Amino acid sequence: MRSFISTVNNNEQKYNETCNKIKADPNYWPNVTDEPLFNAELLDLVRYEKSQFSKHQPKKDALAFLDSNIETNLGKVFQIKIAKKGYPDVDDEFPVWFIDNSAVILVEKESGKASIHKTENAKKGDFKHPLDIKLDSFLGRECLHQTPLFQNCNVL
Repeated sequence: MRSFISTVNNNEQKYNETCNKIKADPNYWPNVTDEPLFNAELLDLVRYEKSQFSKHQPKKDALAFLDSNIETNLGKVFQIKIAKKGYPDVDDEFPVWFIDNSAVILVEKESGKASIHKTENAKKGDFKHPLDIKLDSFLGRECLHQTPLFQNCNVL
């Protein structure tokens, strides 16, 4: 019995550590309530307002982690958003600035492990097919914004 309680406490600790690791990243944005406004602000970090011209040479992407509204009993879900220039549609003739929100992070309650999943699958409750991407490939990336919560960011 003692071993079971120890395992549960250890897994809960790992779960909290992983969630806190994401929340401590400078690209984590807590309390986002107006997603369209947020998307516009994220795009404006990398392009001149409502234009196709990059603010940075070489061109940069802006990364953000948000609390997701996708709910599951498996654990906590974070949305990954990346403002970038590319081809959001296969039929696009020219690259455009857009928000890529095609992936989420699942932090599992039972193990504390993080895995990356397609947003469309996560919305259906399908977390059985994680992508072959590690959380650490997103954490610690350059931060392009500065607010009172993120004083340690590199602002360009």
